[in-house]
Amino acid sequence: MNYTKDTKRIKSWIEEYLIPRYPELVQPMIEAYDAFDHYRYGGYKNHDLLDKIILVATSHRGPLYENGTDLLAHLTQYSEKACEKVLEMTNSSKSQTRFNSILCVDKNSPLDFKLILFRNLLNDKSKRVKSKAWDWIERIKFKEILPDMFNSIMNEKDKKLKKSGLFSYFLLKDGYYLRDGSSSETKELTVVTKSGLNGRTLTLDECNSSILEKIIKEMQNGY
Repeated sequence: MNYTKDTKRIKSWIEEYLIPRYPELVQPMIEAYDAFDHYRYGGYKNHDLLDKIILVATSHRGPLYENGTDLLAHLTQYSEKACEKVLEMTNSSKSQTRFNSILCVDKNSPLDFKLILFRNLLNDKSKRVKSKAWDWIERIKFKEILPDMFNSIMNEKDKKLKKSGLFSYFLLKDGYYLRDGSSSETKELTVVTKSGLNGRTLTLDECNSSILEKIIKEMQNGY
């Protein structure tokens, strides 16, 4: 049995988590890991191996698709065929498969591939898929798609969903997001930092442009 370079962690996860809880998922997961190794070390030439990975990446079962999509996200950086397979997922009649295709995108995936995929899904009929697309775009810092992302959000009629989209949009565009607080006298500031997100409640006086800029820099630096 072959595994990826992270052999110890994967083997431990399979033995300690997957086998006792979901024994029926063990075989397809092992086959996907083996296919990943053979495909990668074989120079990305035996495209038939991708089917084993696609099988778990398109699953509705969390332990499968969460790991299968991660494998595909890595492969999209090196295999044009892997990119094609993921783009096929965006055209599936199953919303779960379209949702999973988003997870197959890495920040280092090819630019054209990312543009096509997100343009296919930013106006998806499934709110869950569309919302995940907004979230993932911010997560991988894909600024090239910002105009399309903004149009998608502004066309959203669900107010709650639209707010979550704007949150992701402005975090990516500006590196922070300032929104109404719990009272008319406060604002809520969220800032992107190297370690994640940092939030703080501000008074209206602190929202003055010069003071706000200073606060944002302090939060970015972890103060």
